[in-house]
Amino acid sequence: MCSRPSFLSGTITKRKCLMKYIDRKNTPIKWHTFLKYVLPIVFVYTFYHTASSIIALFNENSYIAINLQLAGYSLNQMGVLFWPIIGSLLFELMEIILLLYACIGLWKWEIYGCKCLLIALNMECVSSIVYAVLLSRVPAFMLYMSSGMRIGGAYQTIWQNLLFASFIISAIIYFILFGLHFVYYRKRIALFDPYYMQPQYTSVQPDIFPSSMQEASASQIRFCQNCGAQITEEDAKFCPNCGEKL
Repeated sequence: MCSRPSFLSGTITKRKCLMKYIDRKNTPIKWHTFLKYVLPIVFVYTFYHTASSIIALFNENSYIAINLQLAGYSLNQMGVLFWPIIGSLLFELMEIILLLYACIGLWKWEIYGCKCLLIALNMECVSSIVYAVLLSRVPAFMLYMSSGMRIGGAYQTIWQNLLFASFIISAIIYFILFGLHFVYYRKRIALFDPYYMQPQYTSVQPDIFPSSMQEASASQIRFCQNCGAQITEEDAKFCPNCGEKL
């Protein structure tokens, strides 16, 4: 009697494990839900930061323009800073596009949303490494990356080292996030299938198990109370051996 409940619970548990990553109702998607609400905020911040950087380049009173002017650079004469600044702006513009598609894709359960998110994380990792290299090769690049800070005097070297360390730490963090999100969405890739259909569960009836069948068959066997002979006919009213009424 104890084997039947354990067999039933084991079967249900096994079925739930098989349906874990192909059923949107039973698959753990708390992190996916969290990203759906956080990514739009990240998108708005990235868009605002990029737009502010572009406006600051054309504004002579901004800290970026002032820093560049103190070092002998300007919007028309960027010198060695031309390609680093243009490259960083292109990176940010591409990230804005990827974040936009990631937000739309995750809300609509489209696979391109996951791919755009992974590419954006990968780009953040690569850009952090590139910025660290540029900062070590072209120290004047800090004049642009400081965006909002007045750089100069004895603190310039300290800020440069802190900025370099922040790029290295960011590269490591984004690399780890890329790996975690890759594993997370790889397990749940079936949830983003364009022809996805919600799996239907069928109720498991206990009487289909062998133990219940044995109990049912045992309840149908009758014996004569007078002579003990087995009654083979289901509708028999008298014992075929002694004739006693059943």
